[in-house]
Formats: sequence, structure tokens, C-alpha cells
Amino acid sequence: MDLDGDGKSDILSGSWPGELYMFRGTGSDKKPGFAKSEKLVNLAGKVIQPGSASTVFAADWNGDGHLDLICGNIQGQIKVYPNLGDDEKLRFDVERLVHCGNEEIRTPGGDSAPILVDWNGDGHLDLLTGSGSGQVLFYRNLGEKGAEPKYAEPKILIRGGSKNAKRPGSRTKICAYDWNQDGKLDLLVGDFGTEARPNPIAAPSIDKKEAKLAKLRLIQLEILTLRMKVQTGDASEAEETRLATLVAEKKALLTPKYTKPVTAPKNRGYRGNVFLFLRR
Repeated sequence: MDLDGDGKSDILSGSWPGELYMFRGTGSDKKPGFAKSEKLVNLAGKVIQPGSASTVFAADWNGDGHLDLICGNIQGQIKVYPNLGDDEKLRFDVERLVHCGNEEIRTPGGDSAPILVDWNGDGHLDLLTGSGSGQVLFYRNLGEKGAEPKYAEPKILIRGGSKNAKRPGSRTKICAYDWNQDGKLDLLVGDFGTEARPNPIAAPSIDKKEAKLAKLRLIQLEILTLRMKVQTGDASEAEETRLATLVAEKKALLTPKYTKPVTAPKNRGYRGNVFLFLRR
């Protein structure tokens, strides 16, 4: 992907805090090299911040011939930063939330990871995204060519949520590529999952503990996001109130509710696999 139009491939990356980074290409196809990372900024010179656990993909979203930024975050939103510049000078506009009909898109379980590809071969860039639930969703672009997209209701391409390593688990990230060179786009799907064998003693079920951990994780990430806004002076009164509520909720969840010691499940492991789904 050549974001700055200098004929050299660049690398884009999201980050846990949310900033977007660009590594400009300095080498060649035979001997690639990249400059030090630089944070991407908008027209006002402010660092672009789609939200915690950001992802980024570059494509011509609005059909004007310039590469725009399509981003995901931990809350499951999908945001676009239109590129108002040219191939030599990047000028990203303020963020725009992506909608399906009149509703803002929110992926199930958060953790959106959008990409734009012509999935159905009609010449329009469709929206595909991973999600916290593990689902991979397809939003068909019903808009006109050379204009901003209009998305149909999503279809589930891959269900995810598996508790074993045979199918994707949660927090899926995707890449569309014609793997077997048959003229059809296939899917590479990365995931996150946990595996554990519970002790035979009385202990909270793994399902309940996983649900509690997932809730704590979402709360903590929203707290981090709001605290950053408070520190920069960008937080509204409602957001400051929300922050205080979340801090109290986190404290309540972390307060032990068991009077007897409980042994945690043993042999807990984390896995991250990449699955290949060939298109029929």
C-alpha cells in the first residue's frame, strides 16, 4: 500500500492507545526498508485517534481517487478519515462514523477491524469487518460508483466464537486475498482464544469468569479513553460523569464476593490462530 504516492510501499498500524502510525517505505521491492514511525494527524494538526485498540486500512472510500483511512476500535465503531489532499500531501479530514441505513455500525462484542474490498465482484468496494464476538461480517455497498457508499444490512460470513482451535474464537482480524488464484477472494482470519481445564472443586464457572473478564476489559478500555480526553481537556461534562460511573463499576466488579478461598482453573492458555477460508 503506497499511501504517500512515492512509488514505495508503506506500512500502516493502529495501536492499543489508539493512535495511527505510518512507516514510510524507503527501500525497493527487492530490498524493502522503512523509516521510523510517525503519527498520522488531521487537517488541524491533531493526532488522529479512532479509539482504543485501533485498526486501520487504506482505500478510496468515497471514490475521489485518494486513499482514505478506514478504522476500527474496541467499542466496535467504524470511522473514516477522508483524504482531502493528493498523493504527495496527506490531508485527512475529521472523523466520520460509518452507518448502515440510519444506524451507526457497531460490531458484536466490539473490536471492529474493517477492510474495503469488492467482495461480490460488482465493481463497488464493500465493507468486511472482524469483531469481538469472532463473527466476520459483510456489508454490501449499494451506492453509486465514484460516490460515498451505502451499506446493506450485514451478512455473517464466519460465525466465530469457537472455544476450540478448529474455528475462529474472538477478536477476529481479516485479510481478503485470492489465495488459490481461482479469481475469487478468500479470507485469512486471525483470532484470539483461551483454553482451560477447570478444577473439580467449587469455583465460578469459566463462562461466568470469561464474561466478567470481558466486561472488565471493555470498562478499562473506555476508562483509558475517557481519561485521555480529560487530560487533554476535551472531555465533556457527560463524559466526566461517565468516567466516574465506570471507575465505580470497575471497583465493584473487582471486589471479592467469596468468603472461602477458591482455587482458580489450572492450565489456562491463550491462543492466536490464523484460519484460511477458501471461497467456493
